Amino acid sequence: MWYVDTDNVIRVVGLRNVVTGAYVNNATVTGRLYQLPALHPDAAAAVNRGSGVVGIPCTGHGLVIGTTVRLERSINYSSVFVLHADTTVNELAITATFAAETFTGDEFIYKAIVGTVAVPITFSYEYESDGNYVGKFPYTAPLLQGESYMMCVREVSGSEQVLAKIVHRAGFQGM
Repeated sequence: MWYVDTDNVIRVVGLRNVVTGAYVNNATVTGRLYQLPALHPDAAAAVNRGSGVVGIPCTGHGLVIGTTVRLERSINYSSVFVLHADTTVNELAITATFAAETFTGDEFIYKAIVGTVAVPITFSYEYESDGNYVGKFPYTAPLLQGESYMMCVREVSGSEQVLAKIVHRAGFQGM
């Protein structure tokens, strides 16, 4: 379970290993908070811009250079990226190895509003707490009551990695 408490504190409570049921007290836990709804690329082909830059067609996307985005449902580009300086009003430019792909328009593009590729939200383990982790995001985070957001939390312990996606609506008492 997770929630955002007063003072923009994010809590992950009782993190457990799904196989053994044991509490996970030694993980590296990070996350990013994304704005909803998601954008969708145009039903068109990815463009090889050269020098390790790929163009994702997305007419009138409204995103700016340097924004962290998460792409999902893409065959070759499902990951987290920072928008490259070659981004235009109708194309998202990302740093990636080009692979031919024609988008259907059913893929998702999420804009990060807290946490970046370089500096995600970090969570600290609460000493002797049985799997509790605490993170925080700034008061300047542009959250609006009644709007929905998606938190992606990544947990790494040993050789295992887990990604949890949680969608929730911001309310008077948090998310």
